[in-house]
Amino acid sequence: DMDGGKKTEKEEVSMLAAPDGKFEEAGKTGAFQRGRDDDMSKKGDGGSRMTRRLFALAWPERYLLLLGSIGLAVSSATNLVVIWIIGQMVNAIVNKEEGGALLSSSFIKIMVIFSISSLFTFMRAYVFTLAGDRVVKRLRFALFSKIVDQDIAFFDEHRTGEILNRLSDDCGILQNTVTTNVSMCLRNIVTVIGALLMNMAICWKLTLVMMSVVPLLAVSAVKYGKYVKTVSKAVQDALAAASATAEESISNVRTVRSFCGEQNARGKYSEKLESAFELAKKRSFAYGSFAGFMNFLGTLALAFVFYYGGLLVLSGELSIGELSSFNGYTIWLAASIGMLTSLFNDFMKAIGASKRVFELLDRDPSLPIAGGDVVMEEMKGLIEFRDVHFSYPSRPESIVLSGLSLTIRPGQTFALVGPSGGGKSTVVSLIKRFYDPTQGGVFIDNVLLRDLDRISYMRHVGSVMQEPVLFATSIRENITYGSDEYLDSMRHDEEWERRIEGAAKSANAWEFIQQFKDGIETLVGEKGVRLSGGQKQRIAIARALLKQPKVLLLDEATSALDAESERLVQAAIDGLLGQNNRTTIIIAHRLSTIRNADSIAVISEGKAVQQGTHSELIQEKEGLYANLISKQMFAAESKV
Repeated sequence: DMDGGKKTEKEEVSMLAAPDGKFEEAGKTGAFQRGRDDDMSKKGDGGSRMTRRLFALAWPERYLLLLGSIGLAVSSATNLVVIWIIGQMVNAIVNKEEGGALLSSSFIKIMVIFSISSLFTFMRAYVFTLAGDRVVKRLRFALFSKIVDQDIAFFDEHRTGEILNRLSDDCGILQNTVTTNVSMCLRNIVTVIGALLMNMAICWKLTLVMMSVVPLLAVSAVKYGKYVKTVSKAVQDALAAASATAEESISNVRTVRSFCGEQNARGKYSEKLESAFELAKKRSFAYGSFAGFMNFLGTLALAFVFYYGGLLVLSGELSIGELSSFNGYTIWLAASIGMLTSLFNDFMKAIGASKRVFELLDRDPSLPIAGGDVVMEEMKGLIEFRDVHFSYPSRPESIVLSGLSLTIRPGQTFALVGPSGGGKSTVVSLIKRFYDPTQGGVFIDNVLLRDLDRISYMRHVGSVMQEPVLFATSIRENITYGSDEYLDSMRHDEEWERRIEGAAKSANAWEFIQQFKDGIETLVGEKGVRLSGGQKQRIAIARALLKQPKVLLLDEATSALDAESERLVQAAIDGLLGQNNRTTIIIAHRLSTIRNADSIAVISEGKAVQQGTHSELIQEKEGLYANLISKQMFAAESKV
């Protein structure tokens, strides 16, 4: 392993997420000192720190990069030697008496040097490219790890396309910056320094003439760099917005097709692309101006070299061979400076992209993914809401729950009903700890939910939502998703086969699964597109059952289904209620679903305005529950 030993995923993520890296300490500890982008704002625009962070990405590949640098140094040195030999060949041509033998030996030397240069060029190119691939793999993994560890509020505020743009495009821009481009940059810097030293050795007067343009070059490079860095970040932001628009249309293509919205989708995407293009035009114009000015300065310096060098040859201070070598080094130097100009442009783009990547790497979720320290080995199923107030982080001004208090006892089937927007689904989200209350607390078995270890807690919780989410894999993998014991062992023994089959049968899914050619190994397609709505919902129920949860959450699990699918799914749900002393929380509009619930809470305007059994609540003629029944908000059987 070229990076000095394998690191844990946590160490690699923390290392990449750290803005200030001391390379010496990193070599010992495998981690960088943490910091924040807002710290950067205290010291200018944070450009120097961002640069250090970019190069810190490549630190684990230091041994590979060292090997590549050796190849770079040798290949660059050999190219410089060739130019000197060519100068000797010119002198040999001028000196006709001894020219033949010198010309032949010089040719042999050049062939040997070119062979050596080619070998080390291969080593440099391969090693730096390999290092770049390893850097971007590690960076993408660290960024993805940060993304999936974010709190749900983060995904409420950021569109999927924008997030994916950072994961793909922004990381791709950084891939070559800290490895391959560094290789090319070092190569050209070595060439520039070597060419200058060789020119100084040949004629220091001529070298000073050539260097007269350097101050202008340096000033223009600094100004250009500051401008492009800012514009490049704006371009990446605009492209992220375009990606988000495209992702939205593609993922909802059936809705787009149903409403003949193709033209509208094209128009929105074109508008986003145009915004990005206008910014890119500014960047392109700046680059063209900078490259043109650099070319002008280089050509000007070369013209002075030819003119003044010719005068020195005429005066006898230089030989024709020395002038040829000097011109060769000058042309080589000018080409290297031109390449550095291009690399500088790429590096400024990378600075803009890196700000977006590091902003996300530095973001700590407001809700720690690990949860608290209390490990829940066993759960009784007691759930309490004690004076809970809540507003969604993306809409803090809109109060969803205002002093909600509920007690759901172990093994109880508990139904939540009420008008739309009253806060029923929010209750489920809080039980799954997607969010924390702004005031009050949710307690599980008399332990504050935020104090519980999330993984140990969620092993006891299963859920089936209104819109079932399936992954683009087999039915088996969808059913076993989230069953850690199965996933850890990936066993396919008879015991697990029976458990999977039992969960599928309990969910009324086994019959249709067996009708597929590949049975349980059938691929369901993206988001389960190859299955009907009812089939997807029954797979989701089987997934929840395989966990054998102590708490089961059912949020409008039948509301989006046709009559036959609803009947099958409802039959599966009815068979679950009260099973294995399980605490079940139901949100539903079907009277048959909630009629037999042990307790029903009517949620309105963020509070439990009524609570009791169906027979108790229906007696309160002026109550909201009876009013909901009378307005036929439940299923057909509530109309009588």
